[in-house]
Amino acid sequence: MASTTALINTPTLRKQPSMARYTNHLKRRDVLKGFGFGALGLALGGKSLTLVGLSEYEPPVHSPLSINLIRDVVVGSFVLELKALSTGKDSGHRDLCLFFGHQDPSHFYYVHLGKRADKASNTIHIVDAKPRLSIAKTRTSGTAWDDNWHDVRLVRDVASGKIEVYFDNLNEPAMTAVDKTFKWGRVGIGSFDNKGRFDNIRLWGLTE
Repeated sequence: MASTTALINTPTLRKQPSMARYTNHLKRRDVLKGFGFGALGLALGGKSLTLVGLSEYEPPVHSPLSINLIRDVVVGSFVLELKALSTGKDSGHRDLCLFFGHQDPSHFYYVHLGKRADKASNTIHIVDAKPRLSIAKTRTSGTAWDDNWHDVRLVRDVASGKIEVYFDNLNEPAMTAVDKTFKWGRVGIGSFDNKGRFDNIRLWGLTE
């Protein structure tokens, strides 16, 4: 059964960062209620959350078309872990995406887990009131999508600006970046224009 665990349920401002202690295990019929921003292209498929195709969303700047943000959760530093399965057509830009630091449709970061790396694929992007820009410092030659589930972890530290993305090998990052533009925001899942499935979503975060 698809599940989401979030350790923050509302944005809170404090003088010192503090780990919130809210946990929400969503029952299957309630899973989609945990996602906002239109739950674009997202549905239940078997026992996982499924991207069923392109949404009708038209971004204000060139950026992904399917963005599904965890509702009522705003974090600074965080760790996101999940299982992901790409079900899109096999091509160089076969992808799934992770979103974070999302403040509005024109200001956010996203990880593009693309099968073949180029200036737009398999990298870490920033969207800052203009079309996406790759900010990856290191990255692999591509994400090894196949027909199996994979373990994914995203680590964000706002004090240092560090961003680390792990794919299957959770001891060595597949991508890294350093950027301090957005120090808080919402977190979510989706794709630029592909299909896929997500499960066992877990988020540990610090309030500001």
